[in-house]
Parts: sequence; C-alpha cells; structure tokens
Amino acid sequence: MTGVVNSAAIRLDEGETSRPLKLGSTIATLLDVLPILVAPLITYFWLPSAWPRWASVWVLVGVIFAGCKILTWMKATPSASFGRHVGYLFAWPGLDANAFLANRAGRVARPTLQEWCFAVFKLALGLTLLFGAARMIPSNLPYVRG
Repeated sequence: MTGVVNSAAIRLDEGETSRPLKLGSTIATLLDVLPILVAPLITYFWLPSAWPRWASVWVLVGVIFAGCKILTWMKATPSASFGRHVGYLFAWPGLDANAFLANRAGRVARPTLQEWCFAVFKLALGLTLLFGAARMIPSNLPYVRG
C-alpha cells in the first residue's frame, strides 16, 4: 500500500482518506483501557496462593470481562431506562451496549416451532454428552474427562 503523508490526513491508494491520529484521543483511549490492564494484575497479586490455578484463572477471566463490560457501557451513546442498564451490566452476556440499550420500535418476533424444536434438540444433545458420553471416558484420563 503506497501512501502520501499529508498534514491533515493520510491518502491511500484509491483516494480514500483516514482521520489523522490525535494525541489527545489516543491518551483518552489509553486511560479508558488502563483499568482493564491494571485490574488483572491487582487481582493476580490479591488472590490467595492456596487457591487452585483453575479458580485463579476464572477470577481473572471474570475481572477482564467485567472491565470490558463496563468500558463498553461507559462508551454507549443511547439513553435507556435504569432497568435496561442494569440488565446490560448483569444479565446480558454480549458486549454491544449500543445495540442492547437502543430503543426498539417493534417487538421481537416469537420463535417458530422449528426454532423451538432445534433448541430442544441442542439442549438434549448437550445433556446427553454431559451426563452420558462424559461418564464413558476412562477414569485414567482425567484431562479428557474434565
């Protein structure tokens, strides 16, 4: 990709331009992300060393996810009710705050019978694998068995 540097913007091949990098916005972005970078370090040193490693990893994962969740919530633009904000922070697994908090004009369509059947099939398959197939794995393979 060849480009000519301009004081206002960077010109790309097809005449496209990109916004110039502003120092203030970069510092603001770094300050927004700083808690996500620092919180896992604090959590790692705060966790008791007697905890099993898997528990420590899950706590670190939770801290990183909570940091990302709060960051996307702070950057969200739509205004919504208090209940929708609480629902986004504590009940919604996704990280797209704008899509969740946006006011929808219409209601969501009800699932069809085919969608319900497929969901029940996936649930039954998961339960079969969890309670059926997992028990058939030999006990001398603890990592495969879980």
